[in-house]
Amino acid sequence: NYSQDKIKLIEEMLAQGQKPPLHDLLQMNAQSSHYDGELVFALIESFQALEIFVENFLLEGYKTLGLQESDVYKKLDTVWQLKKRLKELIPEITQRRIQDFPEWSEWCTIYDKVRHATVHKGIEPTNSQVKKALTYNQALIEFIRLNT
Repeated sequence: NYSQDKIKLIEEMLAQGQKPPLHDLLQMNAQSSHYDGELVFALIESFQALEIFVENFLLEGYKTLGLQESDVYKKLDTVWQLKKRLKELIPEITQRRIQDFPEWSEWCTIYDKVRHATVHKGIEPTNSQVKKALTYNQALIEFIRLNT
């Protein structure tokens, strides 16, 4: 799912002794887990990658807007669920509704049903569901980045 440009950028970072962002590493690990048939790990790692990206994006975005770090953490502590952060907090930084993400409805279905069933009930997702989660999570990260 990563473009050749993204892979090249990560290779350059590694060659220079830099570490890629944690969310990128987790997303790549999720893809590897999916390839290996480890569907539960792939799904969880992909959503964790998205959560870490959103957390860091909000921290940096609010600081750029001039909020004090303590105020940023208060805000994040009151809205801690990923879906709520996407709907309520991301637009404060991007000035764009997350619902404008073309696959928002599909992403919500995967988040609400598949992720919930896997994380809270131990139900293994299907290969198709994991593939969609990986694709939508990566696309959502790119959507947020491009709308900043």
